[in-house]
Amino acid sequence: PEPIIDWLDGKGTDQEPYRIDSADQLIFLSRAGGLWNKHFILGADIDLDRNLRGRQVFSQAVIQVFSGVFDGNGHVILNLHVEGGSYLGFVGKLSAYASIKDLGIANISINGTGSYIGGLVGDNYGDISTSYSTASVSSLAKLSAEGASLVGHVGGLAGSNAGSIATSYSLGEVNGPANVGGLAGSSGGSIANSYSTGSVNGYENIGGLAGISHGS
Repeated sequence: PEPIIDWLDGKGTDQEPYRIDSADQLIFLSRAGGLWNKHFILGADIDLDRNLRGRQVFSQAVIQVFSGVFDGNGHVILNLHVEGGSYLGFVGKLSAYASIKDLGIANISINGTGSYIGGLVGDNYGDISTSYSTASVSSLAKLSAEGASLVGHVGGLAGSNAGSIATSYSLGEVNGPANVGGLAGSSGGSIANSYSTGSVNGYENIGGLAGISHGS
């Protein structure tokens, strides 16, 4: 049977998504991997400032692998701070057929030692729409003998995009070794009606919108 979820309103369905109204609920969700395929909606802006009581510096993405629907409902997640390895962001990996929409990520710091690092999503196979990031994103990964293809993938919104990004933007600074872009570090998917104005720094495959693109 489905577990009883008494700390969120809703049923986790398309018609009755789970409603997140507080930082405590979002932190609980970060530990509840069994719910990462459900439908969610934000009911308020969420402040994850590590200096507030009960907050923390995350060592991995808040939601590591998400295969549901996350509706920001026009709200913003603020002051998230992540320091870890690879697949970092608010979501580490967004699965195929999953989606994030109408969500803002503001005053965020995402710092990793590996690859696939983004302000919103580290590695995107789903759909991101009408969302934005003002995150500062960086990777300290080292270029390998194989070259740039295996490292980096660092972007202001998504580290790597194999899905779709539409009507979204990024304003934050992005730093990495290779495959570094203001919006997406690398893209084999689609990007439409989107832009970036942030500073981008790296060594190989650097772009204001995408560091390297094989998509549309």
